[in-house]
Amino acid sequence: MYACVGALLVLGRRHRAKLPARWMSSEAAVPTVLVFLWMGWTSVGVDNAGHLGGLLAGLLAGVFLEPRWHPDTGWLRPVGMVAAAVVVTGGVVAERSVWRTERDDGFGLSVALPRDWRGDVDGQGRRAFSNGLPGRGRATFSAEAIEAGEPGDGSVQARQFQQEVLVQGAPSPEGRTLKVTGPVAARVGGRSAQRLHAELEGPGGPLI
Repeated sequence: MYACVGALLVLGRRHRAKLPARWMSSEAAVPTVLVFLWMGWTSVGVDNAGHLGGLLAGLLAGVFLEPRWHPDTGWLRPVGMVAAAVVVTGGVVAERSVWRTERDDGFGLSVALPRDWRGDVDGQGRRAFSNGLPGRGRATFSAEAIEAGEPGDGSVQARQFQQEVLVQGAPSPEGRTLKVTGPVAARVGGRSAQRLHAELEGPGGPLI
């Protein structure tokens, strides 16, 4: 978005004598862009370098762009561009959507995970997998067997785990608990389970 705004600003300035007046309305977006940049600069977890880089790249591209004074009214070009975009997007999604199955004979479970997730053992001796990203971009899956000793659907054990481990505002090995919702019924490896959704604040920022 920032790159497009930057390119339009420079392009409109260079050809303001020939372009319609509505083209110059893009200058009204400058205060909005500045406000968004300021909000990103004062917030945590925002890629400010990417936003500034996009804006500068757009400003530079606007120096070399030329408006099409007699636009082509044919339909082959836009259809071709849409088809190319669909093919490229499909290729990226297909490449990023490859999954692998992790099996644990001790737990008797099998879980599908993204292919590029890395496996490790956390500080509590549990098997954990993550996408390797820091801060808000990090996604982690870990599994642990807890001996309950009681029959049932696991809801009692899930609430007990929440009360003992995921205490609101209390620190834990993964971070300080901010918010917990659940438990709700779920399925893991084709078996009945209970799911808790927790937001924790770790060293690199909030985790879910």
